Amino acid sequence: HLSIRRQRQMCIRDSDIGKELDVAYLLEGSFQKIGDDAKLIVQLIEANGERHVWAEEYNRDWKNFFSVQSEVAQTIARELYTTITPEEKQLIEKIPTSNMTAYDLYLQANEYKNGYSKTRDLSSYQTAVNLYRASLKIDTTFAKAYIGLALAYYDRFYWPEFFKENFLDSCLVLANKALSIDDKLDEAYYLKGQLYRQNGEIEKALRNYDKTLEISPNFY
Repeated sequence: HLSIRRQRQMCIRDSDIGKELDVAYLLEGSFQKIGDDAKLIVQLIEANGERHVWAEEYNRDWKNFFSVQSEVAQTIARELYTTITPEEKQLIEKIPTSNMTAYDLYLQANEYKNGYSKTRDLSSYQTAVNLYRASLKIDTTFAKAYIGLALAYYDRFYWPEFFKENFLDSCLVLANKALSIDDKLDEAYYLKGQLYRQNGEIEKALRNYDKTLEISPNFY
């Protein structure tokens, strides 16, 4: 079992995090981007003994950075004496978009969307929507940007549209659009499950939740 942390919280011991998450290993990383240069430093930590199992630094051109995720995953699998299945390898190596400008806008949009979820600041919501749309204007086949936009709408209009007959149909349209481009997108199936559940279509909801877990067994 592996958990990924983006930042170390010095006040919390690795062993405590491992126990809380019920994982044996933690993957800690830091990321820095300056211009077209990107640096990723990752280290694999044994949670119980807080022992550093492996560490590596990756320096890449930002345009070629997607290749690093496959490299890191396969290296960790070797360190843990596990095997990545062909299906898992295919998911790991999948490139969400070939346009890094679109990807950068998508990442920014995610930050504003997450900010809105915490603060309910409408300016954060609108900025997120604008950034998702800008990303999709550059790459109309960017599936994750469609589902990011759908999730932003879901978060913003869930209660205002809860009792409407066409409850968040726009989100369903965007989720289906995303899946027409990438049928292995766990977030899209999850969102469809949520929408069907709220509309009382339980069997459809369960099928989409099952599909989510089929793609990502640890999806929350």
